[in-house]
Amino acid sequence: AEEHLIALYRKAAGIRRLMEPKKKLLISNLRGLYSPEIRGNFVTYWAEEADREMTTYRVAESAKDSRDIACIPLIEIVNACVDVAESSGSVPRETCAVAVAKLFGFKRPGNNVITIVSSALDIAIEDGKIIDENGNLMVG
Repeated sequence: AEEHLIALYRKAAGIRRLMEPKKKLLISNLRGLYSPEIRGNFVTYWAEEADREMTTYRVAESAKDSRDIACIPLIEIVNACVDVAESSGSVPRETCAVAVAKLFGFKRPGNNVITIVSSALDIAIEDGKIIDENGNLMVG
């Protein structure tokens, strides 16, 4: 999501190419101003009024409305993971990751999508939202 934010900034400012040192400076300034939540590879910039305990997630109504996996906030991916694990009773980790990817509109999720969803699964387990019993996921 942070890469997407930088791309939007570049476009708005009319910058064609942003060199790495300037990009790092811009990210540093953004993080200093807005204090994002950083969990693993996920960086979330919260609006002041945002509900940080939300339990929902948004899905695309059609393929043209789907979001890039990098633009889906961690909390939404975690919430989808919890939903899949809860509705399944007990689900193998890989099956859960694929089911979550499909919820977000990825018909045949590739390695990048599965890696991101798996990272969110790790955070959900770390936070105690999902229990991993020998590779099967469930909600306690």
